[in-house]
Order: sequence, then structure tokens, then C-alpha cells
Amino acid sequence: MDITPDNPAIQLAVVNSVQLNSRSVAESALNKVQSIINQHPDFIPAIIQYYTLSKQLNLPDKMVNHLQARINDNKNHKQLVITLAKIQLFEGQAEKAIKLFEQIKSDKPESYWRHLAMAYSANQQYDKTMQLYETWYLASPNNPQTIIGLLQVLQTKGELESALQLSQRYLYELGGRNLEIRLMYLQLLTQMQQFEQAETYYATLTDSIKKLPFVKGIKGQLLFHQGKASEALENITFAYEANPTPQNAGFMVAAHFKVISHNDKVNALKPLRFLKEHLKRHPKDIINTLYYAQLQTGVDNEEAIRYFRKTLILQPDNFVALNNIAYLLLEDKQLEEAYQFALNALQIRPKNIDVLDTIGEIALRLDKLDEALAHYTEAYNLVQGVYQMMYW
Repeated sequence: MDITPDNPAIQLAVVNSVQLNSRSVAESALNKVQSIINQHPDFIPAIIQYYTLSKQLNLPDKMVNHLQARINDNKNHKQLVITLAKIQLFEGQAEKAIKLFEQIKSDKPESYWRHLAMAYSANQQYDKTMQLYETWYLASPNNPQTIIGLLQVLQTKGELESALQLSQRYLYELGGRNLEIRLMYLQLLTQMQQFEQAETYYATLTDSIKKLPFVKGIKGQLLFHQGKASEALENITFAYEANPTPQNAGFMVAAHFKVISHNDKVNALKPLRFLKEHLKRHPKDIINTLYYAQLQTGVDNEEAIRYFRKTLILQPDNFVALNNIAYLLLEDKQLEEAYQFALNALQIRPKNIDVLDTIGEIALRLDKLDEALAHYTEAYNLVQGVYQMMYW
């Protein structure tokens, strides 16, 4: 290794050795990293460090344009392409990341495949994600990273039984000890409500592992199942504060509701206040935006309508939000807007009895009598069909 002062690795190591205890120090480090890049424009560790520092300082990032320019000069530089793709993925530009990953092959398939799979998943291309991991799995069936990726895809698709079998194969047939897979196995047991098996497996974990926020969250769910709401809330709070995921936020709300007694009017709205604060900090959490709107329905309908609208900004074709806001606007006599939302919901699920009933009522109040009759008739026929299936 070249250890002369001009070696960019040495220069970057010197920059990284400084503790970034103030903004001015961080800005100075950023300028020094820029100087390294000026001298060595393809030195990837410096490019990544510049990107990281610029994000920490909330400054406009130059590395996307820099990388694109360098790639234009050298389209065969795979590591530059992979680095740009990773940055695009981190920036939420999954489609751009996919295009970059797909145009090259990597000599390091583990990192390459994992990040391409992450891009597919972020873009909700779950079939491609699954296909990629299956190909990787056939090539390396005992590779923990392959198994972790497959487990994540199977969980996302709701194929929990297949995920459980895969994790069991790794743990019990191969004797694998990868901690992430062990914890995913524990999570799967809990998700599938195999609580006795989950408790047994939890007991095999060391005390240091039990202190991990993720494990605390699972323990909270197990305690919740046992009816120990206060202890559950304590554990779930620890997990949420460490990692405020949509799932942990949902568990927090459930635990808060369980702790509150029926006559406790003072704390009755505490779960709603918690969830609203969570959404202020995480406005793109579509799961809990919808959940909050549903919880407010019948409590504060104006607030519910606001958050159903927020849900539809995040996901315009969300059927639950469309149908619910149509009903609430109908109740509020905002008929024209209610009609449009109901029509959108009907286009998604034309055989849904609830939305047919809602749009029928709206059409009736708008004096669209023929349309109202058609919707009511369709709803009636569907109800009759269900009745005949059940009782004949």
C-alpha cells in the first residue's frame, strides 16, 4: 500500500480521525474531502464520505452529478455505477437505482444482488425481488444474506408459513447461528401467534440479546398477549424510541389502549395524541396515517377527513381511504366531492357492497335516480348471492 502523503486513503483517514463535534468542524472536513475528490475524482470512499457529510449538514449534495459525469466519461467503471445506484436508492429514487443496477454486472454478487433486491422491493417489484433472491439462493443456499433477503420478501408478501419453514431449515437443519435470522424466526413465531413456541425460543436468548430494542419489542408483544399491558408498553416503548417504525408505532397505540381503563376519561385520547405526534415526525408513514384517520372516525370526523386526504396524497388508490372519506363527506353533506371519491373507490372494487351502498346513497341525494337504482340493485344482488352461498 502506498503510504505517501498523496495517497487518498491516507488523506481520507486523516480527515476521518477528527471528531465532528461542531458544524464548523464538519464543514471543514467536507471541504477537505472535496479537495481529495478534486485530485482523485474516482476515489469512491471519499465520494461516499462527502455524500454522508453533506446529508448530515443538510447541504445540497454534489455527488450524484459528480458520479454521473464520471460515469459518462467511463461507462465501464462498475464501482462508480454501483455507488451512484446505492445513493439513488438511499434518496428514494428506486427506479433510477434499478436502471443503474440492471445495466451492469458485478464481480461481487452478494453486495450487488442485495442492493438490487432492495431497489426492486422499494419500488414494490416484489416478483423481481423474489426471483433475484431465488436465483441467489440456488447459487448459495446456505448464505445467511440470501436467506435474510428471502425471509424479508416472504414477510412482505404475507407468506409467513414459507418464511417460517425457511428460517427453521437454516436454524435446525444447517445449525446456523446468524443473529438476524434467529431474531426473524422469533418475530415470525410471534406474527403467526405461535406464542408458546416464541416464549420457549425467547428463553434461549442471552441476556445481552434480550436487551436489544428489536427483541424488547417482541417481548412486549408476548407480554401483551399474556394480558400484561403495562409491562408490554414499557418494552414496546423502548423498541419504538430506538426504532420508530410503523409497526412499532402501531404496537404502541395498541398497548396504550390496553393500559387505559374504560372509565379513564383523562387518558382516553392519549393513544391518538401519541399517533398524531408520530405522524408529525414521520409524515410518510402511510400505514399509521390511515390508522389514525380510522381511529378518529366517529370521534372527530373533520380530523378523520384530513388524515384520509393525507393518506390519498401518499397513495391515491387506497380503497379504504377512498371509501371512508366518501362516507364521511356524505354525512357532512359535501355530496359532489363525496361522489367523486366513491366513484374512484368503485373503480377499484366494483363488486364491493359497502361502496355500492355509499355511492347509491350519494347518487340518490344528487337526484341521479337511475344511477342510484343501478347501484342499489347491484348491492342487493351481491347480498343475495352471499346469502344463497351461506344458507343453500
